[in-house]
Parts: sequence; C-alpha cells; structure tokens
Amino acid sequence: MNEMEDLIEWLRGVAAENNITISVENQWPSDWVPQSQNEMRHIWYNPNWLPIRERPLTLAHEIGHILSGDEVSFSCNYCSINEKAEGDGDLIAIMLLLDYCRTHDITFETKQQLIEAFQIPTSMTESVDRATNFKLFAMRKKYRELAISSTGVFI
Repeated sequence: MNEMEDLIEWLRGVAAENNITISVENQWPSDWVPQSQNEMRHIWYNPNWLPIRERPLTLAHEIGHILSGDEVSFSCNYCSINEKAEGDGDLIAIMLLLDYCRTHDITFETKQQLIEAFQIPTSMTESVDRATNFKLFAMRKKYRELAISSTGVFI
C-alpha cells in the first residue's frame, strides 16, 4: 500500500469512528465530484477522481462537512452556495491531514512543504493558515498548562 492509499484508509477509519458511511463505485467517471450529506452521515467518494493526488483531500473535505454539521448537501464544486460550509470543510480537512501526520510521525518545516506534500490547492491556503495556527495555539496552551502545574511558572 502506498502513502496515499494509507491516508485514504486512515480517513475511512476516521469516518467509521464518527458513524459516517462511505459509498464507492469503481465505475464513476473521473469528473464526478465527491459529495456528502450530513443528515444521512454519508459520503459518496469517487475513487477515480482526477487528479489522483487530490483524492485524500477530497475525502477529508467531505468528512469535514459532516463533522462540522453542515446542514446542506452539495458537492464541493458549488463553493458559492455556502462559502462558510466550504471553509469549515476545508479547515477540518486540513486538521485531519495534520492529525494523520502527527499519528504517523510525519513533519514539515514549513507550511509550503505541507501544501506541496498533499497537493493542497491555493483556494485552501487560508484554511492551512487557520489549521496550523490553531494547532500551534493548542500546543502552546497544553505546554503552558503543563509548565504552570509542574513549576508554578507562568509562560
């Protein structure tokens, strides 16, 4: 199994842990856009999506829609319908990728390396900034709490 397939399997596990079902049809055309429906907690994932390197990100994005509680059902081609929902799907997708990296000891020195490694489109750069800043904030908070409890020193 290659890295992309491993990531897709990991994302399928995240979906299963969150009671999200995923339908896959090997005969879908490569331009059929993956979709999700929150009410059904269901994703229609296209294993033939092109470009190939975007497949994990599209699955993470659809999982993000459901985890964020988006109430509408639409494909990610229709960003203008509800940009907030798309932004939430993007943000959670990036956070899922970061969690995958953390659990698999994958590190990047820069955001650009992360963007290149996962072929994250320019339209999601703001979500990368938001997700990485949130992760840094959470880490600072965690270490601050540890420092206060163990040394009594405020950082």
